[in-house]
Amino acid sequence: KRLLMDSRVQTTRKIVEAISRARRKPSVLINTSAIGYYGTSETAVFTETSDAGDDYLSRVCAAWESSAAEVDALGVRRV
Repeated sequence: KRLLMDSRVQTTRKIVEAISRARRKPSVLINTSAIGYYGTSETAVFTETSDAGDDYLSRVCAAWESSAAEVDALGVRRV
């Protein structure tokens, strides 16, 4: 589980750190996470405004997206 979390979160943090050190920053960081953000359900319908789930993969996705959000403070648009 730690390997999965680190491969997403730490890698994204390294990208954000590289952007912060760059003399010429990119205008956009394209970042994706996964449908796992919403958790799992056989009956629920999820949209982009749905809350995060509460299982492990949901926490991975939320942490991943949070690490990418650090680029916002650098003036780089995140999509």
